[in-house]
Amino acid sequence: MNPALGTVIGRDIELDALRGALRNPALRLLTITGPPGVGKSRLLTALYPELVAEFGEGVRFLDFAARIGHGVQLTADSASLCVGGLTESRPAERDHATLNLFPSGGEPMCGQERERPVEKGPLVLIDHAEPVLEEIARVVTKSLAAHPDLRVVLACREPLRVYGERLFPVQPLAVPGSRPPAELAELGRIASVRLLLERVTATRPDVVLTGDNREVITELSNGLDGLPLAIEFAAARLRLFQLRALRNRLRTGLDILYGGAPHTLSHHRSMKAAIAWSHGRLTEHERDLLRRLAVLTAGFDMAAAEAVSDLDGGALHDALQRLAERNLITVAGGPDDEPCFSLLNTIRLYVLQEPAGTGEPEAAAPPGPVPVPVPVAGSPGEPESGLTRREHQVAVLVAQGLTNRQIARRLGIAEWTAVNHVRNVMRKMRCSSRVHVASMITQGGVREMREVSRG
Repeated sequence: MNPALGTVIGRDIELDALRGALRNPALRLLTITGPPGVGKSRLLTALYPELVAEFGEGVRFLDFAARIGHGVQLTADSASLCVGGLTESRPAERDHATLNLFPSGGEPMCGQERERPVEKGPLVLIDHAEPVLEEIARVVTKSLAAHPDLRVVLACREPLRVYGERLFPVQPLAVPGSRPPAELAELGRIASVRLLLERVTATRPDVVLTGDNREVITELSNGLDGLPLAIEFAAARLRLFQLRALRNRLRTGLDILYGGAPHTLSHHRSMKAAIAWSHGRLTEHERDLLRRLAVLTAGFDMAAAEAVSDLDGGALHDALQRLAERNLITVAGGPDDEPCFSLLNTIRLYVLQEPAGTGEPEAAAPPGPVPVPVPVAGSPGEPESGLTRREHQVAVLVAQGLTNRQIARRLGIAEWTAVNHVRNVMRKMRCSSRVHVASMITQGGVREMREVSRG
């Protein structure tokens, strides 16, 4: 999806803030960051024409997306920033192999004749920096040191982590939330709802916001997290499915959120693929922690994270910080300024769909008490079908993505017993798959964390 082809909705504040930041000559390295699909590239591309008008030929646009998996190489020297094997120039004309930022003797840049002098120092815009993040950090650091008037703006899911970098975090579009406005007109002005309706009506003019469909549109907007990419995929599927059918499929996973355009960038062909890159950069311990956190609904505090994690103290804090830096969890201030965490619904669904053993061998359960979240009897998190205490434990472990063998090891029971428990859970909860169990557990909520000893 080319962000230049669509209207940027609900981003006036962010665009104004970026314009203000770029007018500050002291700001030399700015990284636009945010979760997968939040619209970082849209912001960068929307600003490009304005920056060309202001900076003239000093602006260069680099996009690494088309070279993912093609062995991109970067080099830097004292006279230029040369990028081999990438695309450059205007967003619609990205086919140059090398960029020289500092030509001497009035030579034309990238083979283009100069129409006007460059009045400001060079400004480099870099999109989809993730495939060569470490190389870009090295090259940018050296180039900024060698050229005091060079400025760089990146759109990337995580920071470069170099000296002088300033982050510009992009949040998802506003969603209706649990208490949507009563007036239809007000509901339709919420950015995520507005974007969804605009994209849908482009091919389905009959879909309009009404009193009859307001509930399902609200749930869809909330479930899509206000992520423009997820909204685009959902709107594309509405050419085939009706609103309620799409809502029902989204409840059980992300498989419905994909696109079929042959020119779509590889990591944007589906919501799962967009998240997979960030998830794939995690260590074994970070993946395990994220899987455990995914069963906690809404916001959760450090105590809840400690209860479900097998990491302690500083190791847990470091892992949480890395998850936050990669925009896989969100951090906000809670009571007494203690951190409060949350996961986007799309990221939670992805994590719960991933096999627990992805990228790691099965291992025996760790010694000592094993934290398993168990709903309080009679609480909203307990299914009406009447799961036993052990079945509650099994259901939560299924939601964490554990296999039957791993569940047996975690609880200290025979594997065939775990199989029977899983069958009973699915029968009582009327679930057709393990992903469906996970979805119901995360939607129902977990209100009490208890330490359950093995055996």
